[in-house]
Amino acid sequence: MLQYDVMIAGDNDLMLMRLGIEPVQLSLKFLGRATLCEVSSVDEDVSRRQEYLAIYFVNLYLQSLIFTCEDSAMGVLASKINKASSTSIAPPPSILLSNPRETYFVGRPSNKRDDTPLRTIYRIYWAIVMNDTIFMRNELEYFWFQKGDVWRLVNIGQPNDPNPERLAMVAAIMHILAAAFNRLIDLGLPRQAATSILTNEELDDLQKKPKSPEQVPQWAVDLPPLETPLVLPTGDEGAPGSIDDEDADPFMALKNILVWRLHIYFT
Repeated sequence: MLQYDVMIAGDNDLMLMRLGIEPVQLSLKFLGRATLCEVSSVDEDVSRRQEYLAIYFVNLYLQSLIFTCEDSAMGVLASKINKASSTSIAPPPSILLSNPRETYFVGRPSNKRDDTPLRTIYRIYWAIVMNDTIFMRNELEYFWFQKGDVWRLVNIGQPNDPNPERLAMVAAIMHILAAAFNRLIDLGLPRQAATSILTNEELDDLQKKPKSPEQVPQWAVDLPPLETPLVLPTGDEGAPGSIDDEDADPFMALKNILVWRLHIYFT
């Protein structure tokens, strides 16, 4: 067995490589001609690919990687692995806000292959921090249209996120999703019919049926507010002075996050 160690950036592969901060150690172990890929200390699987140079990372919690491939790949694998895909979740707020113009284009999430509820929520997180209302609303609507129990809010578990500010925002976003979705459900439009073209008669029938509102998962309710307010400025308008400001977003305020009221409702 041959072993080769490399360093890649943490959190967001491409952006943090450029900023040169928070590297994490990767241990690559080559076991000859094989394609098995195993990862430790992650909450999502690394994509499995047959081509030994096509592997890329989809999660920021990567600490060690056991990757088996042909011995001839050793000389070039490190350079390939450092071109990791930017499908990792967005960096913490402090990094995104440190240079918004730079991080907007480097860290903007786009790939929805093998999508999950949490990946969508982290895209919403990115949009809120970067003050991209259109991107945020598109992701809210995208989430609404997804079917299956896995996309029910109450079934979404707490992510293993080491950054308290980002985790607090994820918890607040759970409240945002519930409010936006329940508004439509109260109007008589269940999520299971969201992609259907309904006649007036069908809509009337739906409105007469028992409603099944979305529920915020308990972990998001129980997660305590940040001890120090997280301030998310909106361009030249700055941010609310306190969570009691009438124009502060009420859902973000639950976790001591100061941002102007977000436009979360859609039809």
